[in-house]
Amino acid sequence: YSGDISWEEMVKEKSEKGQPDFYVKKYDIDMTITDELRAKVKILPSRKNLKQYRFTLQYFFRVEKVTDAQDRELSFEQEGDYLTVYNSSDDIGLVNIYYRGSTKAFYATTQGIMLPANYEYFPVPGWHRVFMNSGDKCPGKEEMPLQEQCFSREVLSKEADFHVALHCRGKYPVASNLSVVKKEKKHGFQNWEIRGKSDGMTLIGNPYLIQKEIQGVRIVCSSLDLDNVPKGKNVQEY
Repeated sequence: YSGDISWEEMVKEKSEKGQPDFYVKKYDIDMTITDELRAKVKILPSRKNLKQYRFTLQYFFRVEKVTDAQDRELSFEQEGDYLTVYNSSDDIGLVNIYYRGSTKAFYATTQGIMLPANYEYFPVPGWHRVFMNSGDKCPGKEEMPLQEQCFSREVLSKEADFHVALHCRGKYPVASNLSVVKKEKKHGFQNWEIRGKSDGMTLIGNPYLIQKEIQGVRIVCSSLDLDNVPKGKNVQEY
């Protein structure tokens, strides 16, 4: 970003100007997790003739290439958490985004995964604030200023179909808010197929991961933290 303005000023300016003018119908994600995260994300946009497609993607992840449905390279700009893809055709078809990086706020390594749905580790339409400061207005509850710094907790404005191929070098189980439809070991990787329709995708993985169903609610937690798993009627508040 320009050295003439601060990071906070840039974020404020971008988030005010970059409201999404399309939504994503479908994500087709091929993601590999070793000591870093590498991904190819195929995006089916609701509008295919825009001159610009704006996305939010955490700045830890560096975009290497963007192509359209015909595999023609598209020009793009990545500034902080904000990505702009430029389209020169009448029908872009798909937006294919290739990127890699090591996240710092959460994690995706051979040791484990913690990637919540409200964390922009895959491209989200529009320019959004990723991090909120103390005193900022709480998204959706403007009358309640935030008491401490936190992530903005924004998810997709409209549900999308997710088709995900996840390849992990680490030897741990994986859970998601979406459905795990297949898993296999191949070429030194744990491979997972994940499907579903949602306003975001959460991925969790660690060697101690267990899943329990209590009163129809699926609880994902660590076997080392069973004392904090709710019992009885308070499960809905967990």
